[in-house]
Amino acid sequence: MTTQTYKGAIYLKSGGHFISVRCEATSPSAAKRIIESMYDVKSWARHMASN
Repeated sequence: MTTQTYKGAIYLKSGGHFISVRCEATSPSAAKRIIESMYDVKSWARHMASN
């Protein structure tokens, strides 16, 4: 499987403006799991999409 760069934006539970995130993954759902394991995500401002 090849990896792609996925980009998105999240709001953190600590509050404030959204932050842009990106990671290398094999699918959008895998990218979402990676980001949710790294950050304390409150909600998604923009879901993971490849470019």
